[in-house]
Amino acid sequence: MECRSAAMPSPTKFHLGSEDAFYIIAEPQSRTYAAGVFDGIGSWRLRHKIDAALYARDLAALTAQKLLPPQSLSSMEALEYGVAHNSYKGSSTACILALDPDARRITGINVGDSVALILREEQGMAKVGTVFRTTEQRHKFNQPYQLGTGGDPVSSGTLFEIDVQESDIVVLGTDGLFDNLFDEEVMSIIDHNLSDSQMGGLVDLTSTANELLRAAFERSQSYSDRTPFEEECRKEGESYFGGKPDDISVIVCNVCVRPHDHSSEFVVTPQKENVEHNARR
Repeated sequence: MECRSAAMPSPTKFHLGSEDAFYIIAEPQSRTYAAGVFDGIGSWRLRHKIDAALYARDLAALTAQKLLPPQSLSSMEALEYGVAHNSYKGSSTACILALDPDARRITGINVGDSVALILREEQGMAKVGTVFRTTEQRHKFNQPYQLGTGGDPVSSGTLFEIDVQESDIVVLGTDGLFDNLFDEEVMSIIDHNLSDSQMGGLVDLTSTANELLRAAFERSQSYSDRTPFEEECRKEGESYFGGKPDDISVIVCNVCVRPHDHSSEFVVTPQKENVEHNARR
């Protein structure tokens, strides 16, 4: 599984940096392929002057470490370790997954309102359909399940296990992506990159991740475009128009049996600009 990331902080927090964090692991020797996104809960800064990014980063780092040998824990076990050993006050959502390349199966856990979307090209068409999508978990409107200080247990998350095929596409995103783009719009961007790709069913990961980021950011600045967040607001009887400014983090992955990428990313927290990290080992 090959993955690339793109991210930026909310314009309202450029001077502070993003409260999102994420990791990508691609280690062919240990056959460990995994990715995860984490969204630090911003109310910690507003109410307690605590930087939630610190909690989210530590959770990402601890979780990623335990997915690798010698521990090689499951996604849920690694996340439980990350919560139990986090050094900071705060809380975060988490959506993480790992590929078993032998079984061709993706397993993971979602806690909160980030999203994992697995897509597959429809036969004979440069167009994808949905294989699987996580469901956002919220206690009530705009209050997602969250891990951390006074938060929800890892066991409250939704476990998932999906059989995948060569060339399936995985999109992981925090709510900054999926509050501003409908699934159909995400899929349309994937379709565009499939039709332009010369890689035999695989998308150009860097350009796709960056295009999704740009589209979500532009929509977040709109006061008139219809958005998923606007629709959720209206369901709650609240008047809201347009996009939702927020930190945005997206990871796009190609499922491939023999990945060419031997890289890992750990505790990637975007700061004041769009970031594409490839920390090669």
